[in-house]
Amino acid sequence: MTFNWQAELTSPASLSSIPVRIAPTPIASTSVTVAQLIMAPPKSFAPAVGGFCSLPAEEPPYPVPCIKGDSLSIRICQDEYVKGLTECQFALRGRLTLSKGDKPYTTRDLASKLGKIWKMVHQWKMVPLGRSFYDFLFEHPDDFSWI
Repeated sequence: MTFNWQAELTSPASLSSIPVRIAPTPIASTSVTVAQLIMAPPKSFAPAVGGFCSLPAEEPPYPVPCIKGDSLSIRICQDEYVKGLTECQFALRGRLTLSKGDKPYTTRDLASKLGKIWKMVHQWKMVPLGRSFYDFLFEHPDDFSWI
């Protein structure tokens, strides 16, 4: 027994054994015939996976990767590189090391404890990276240099 959603996955030759139910629609609103519905090629996810792209060809949204030797290489344009540098200009990466047996801190608890110790005037943000590593992003260069 096949289900309606399985009809799209089967080949056109095996569609003759699947009962087709067509809902009544006004003739003026559709120009597709029953033969076109039955003989249409099945929809597949393969074109999307195989690299088929229906986006405009003017400018790709992401850099195109290439293989150089044994590694994957992606060219980053100068504008994006400068943008990344300015975003990371006042950023630090740190790791919290606890003594054996200490209870680990949650990100919220750690941020509140550091906020009390640091007492900064400007905004700052802490991003957990996993395995007790954190990115600290500061809004002002004075706070960055003080920490």
